[in-house]
Amino acid sequence: MIYTLLQLEFQKNSRSNYHYIGHYIELEYWNEKNIRVRKSHPNAANLNNLLVKKLSKANKMLISPK
Repeated sequence: MIYTLLQLEFQKNSRSNYHYIGHYIELEYWNEKNIRVRKSHPNAANLNNLLVKKLSKANKMLISPK
């Protein structure tokens, strides 16, 4: 089995930043096209909700004036 790490990558001021979600899933459960955990994964809803929350937080950080 091949596992993949769930993480977010974003760029601000030409710098890449990575935010690790802290979960691994089997590669077969990752939907590359939709950038989501496939519904066939037993914990898909929770993991996708976690990804949305982390992405929202990252977007807020990127657009905030600092």
